[in-house]
Amino acid sequence: MAFHGVLTSAGVLDLSCTIRQDGKRYVAFTCFVDGKSAMQLSATDGLRVWSKDYDETALQKCREASSLTTLDALLSDMKSAFQTGDVKLNDLPQQTLLSIQSGVEFELKESTVHGSRQQLQELVFLLASKADSLGAELLVAKRKVGDLEQQRRDTSAMSASASAPALYEPELKKKNPGPKLKRQQGRSLLNPSSRKRKAASGVVFEED
Repeated sequence: MAFHGVLTSAGVLDLSCTIRQDGKRYVAFTCFVDGKSAMQLSATDGLRVWSKDYDETALQKCREASSLTTLDALLSDMKSAFQTGDVKLNDLPQQTLLSIQSGVEFELKESTVHGSRQQLQELVFLLASKADSLGAELLVAKRKVGDLEQQRRDTSAMSASASAPALYEPELKKKNPGPKLKRQQGRSLLNPSSRKRKAASGVVFEED
């Protein structure tokens, strides 16, 4: 496997983390240098840049100076250190050392003005790309939450609809007792099929 593939599989390319120490802030970051087939490890305070290109041989030398037994272990440790922010920068008069959690140290050198501009530009685009990725992931997460909320509302509505007849049917019957029957004129109220009998008027006597 080509060295670029090794670094990509290990997830150590395009890493970045903020270093806070001694009241100062730095940003450490990594990228791949195509022409040299190497990983460039850099750090900056926003004004100055320190960096160095590490190919497979150089990384193996760093690993041999530590207690780590394989290159994969070194790369895994580097990825974990950047993700947790467990990275330290030691700016010495003759050199600058970047160290990670397992104690592995990487020597960095201050870049020229021209080199610093290129590396700061690389950092700006790296951070912009990460911001875009995080924005896209946040949008996807919001859509998933919205879909779940809609499913919950639909499920609640279906449950309420299914239980509505049992809850409200007696009330509907009370409110709608059915059509009122009209009694035809001249018919008995108790027995509508028979005519109502006229009340007896008695005997009428004629007066002289």
